[in-house]
Amino acid sequence: DTITIADADLSAGTTLEQLRDLINGSPDNDDLVTASILDDGSGSNPYRLVITGNATGVENEVVISSNPTNLNFSTTSIDQAETESGWTGSSAITTAGTYSGTLNKTFTFTVAGSGSQTIGSADITVNWVDSLGNTGSLIIPSGYSGSNIAVAEGVELAFAAGDLTGGESFDVDVFHPQLTAAQDARVRVDGIYMNKASNTITDVLDGVTLDLLSSAPGTTLDIAISNDTEGVKTKVESFINAYNALMGDLQNFSSYDEENETAAPLLGDGFLSDIRSRLTGATLTRLNGLPDGSLYDSLAVIGIRSSSGGLLTIDQSELDDALDDHFDDVVDLFTQTFSSTDGKIFFVSANEKAVSGEYALVVNYDASGNMTSATINGEAAIVEGKLIRGAEDTSVEGLVLGFTNPGSGPGTVNSTIRFSQGASGALWAEASRIQDPDSGPIHFATEDINNTIESLDRQIEAWESRLEVIEERYRRQFTNLETLISKMTSQSNFLSSVL
Repeated sequence: DTITIADADLSAGTTLEQLRDLINGSPDNDDLVTASILDDGSGSNPYRLVITGNATGVENEVVISSNPTNLNFSTTSIDQAETESGWTGSSAITTAGTYSGTLNKTFTFTVAGSGSQTIGSADITVNWVDSLGNTGSLIIPSGYSGSNIAVAEGVELAFAAGDLTGGESFDVDVFHPQLTAAQDARVRVDGIYMNKASNTITDVLDGVTLDLLSSAPGTTLDIAISNDTEGVKTKVESFINAYNALMGDLQNFSSYDEENETAAPLLGDGFLSDIRSRLTGATLTRLNGLPDGSLYDSLAVIGIRSSSGGLLTIDQSELDDALDDHFDDVVDLFTQTFSSTDGKIFFVSANEKAVSGEYALVVNYDASGNMTSATINGEAAIVEGKLIRGAEDTSVEGLVLGFTNPGSGPGTVNSTIRFSQGASGALWAEASRIQDPDSGPIHFATEDINNTIESLDRQIEAWESRLEVIEERYRRQFTNLETLISKMTSQSNFLSSVL
């Protein structure tokens, strides 16, 4: 992959920070590399651009193929000498040579002896130590006239006329542009050598991840692999606890509090009863499609049984025995499993619609080894390249299988396949059907409640209309009554005046 920074984005005024941002923000940089800036602490030019490949291994080596900047991505360099605080010497120190090391580091030089020492008048010893703790010394001989003096790893120093002061120090930084070369991990497992692009290896031992933490060539490590019975047991217990929590909630939604004479909102609801029954059936039913020879086909046979209120209990002794003696069968009981009598057929995926069971698979392929048709239990399946998909509205809808090209043909594969959702998958599948937005009981329960609400709303509207009519009639009657009472009052007053 190539990352290109446009010429138009670069100029003499482009800063190191801007170049870093151009690299990281390039449309070509699809998480290939990360550019960053480090301060190496030196007195001059301390900032370094670091480009790191985000993927490891030889195939992901970073190479600068074109460089219009003045940055050095390819050759080593030796920085100028930097005197430390309090330096009093008058001799100018220059660096030379070609650094042959592979690390970025600092050489610290200290003038031996004490007092002022004139260059060339007598031997002057200068001791040095580098960042890794390596030490050495050089001699500026009597009669010295400014020639280069070798230090180590190709570094050379030259001293101009003047003097040096004993006890004073100066530093020289050396740089190697490639801090860490891209390389593969090389490891031998059971006598087989292999190269891997990462120090995390997941494709050598099935189900095992090897993390290579250090390099010790020739050292043999023994790895003991055993079943994680406690881990699986914890997951089984978590599964049972989650199921019991769900059933407890369903019970609370439909209970009656006799003490307070209060009914839960879904007491007597038929949909809730159906949901509880379906979940119980999916969990406790006998499982189909397990691998041939599986010892366990239901939760009951490993000590998980139903108790009062639809809750599940675990016989710890039975579960422990099953895990200790038949670990793989317990795992198969809870997880998706697949087997085929023909090795050219393999499992790819399955969703909640695929029904556990045993099926007859027939695959026809042409002279090039490409599939031309496939049937599962006599019903046409969907062929897409190397994939076989169960057709819609069949028991294997959602089941996806793979086909390995036999390399010759034409021919036919007749295979018996066994597929199981496992106990957890069966519960997941049933829960998905319960929550189906078109055909699940929750959908119909919600629809039923909405219909009831709409019916009540219509009744309320009708009663409001009727009440308005009754109210109007009562108003008219009241008005007529008041008119009659007024007339009678007038007559009474008239009669009173006459009498």
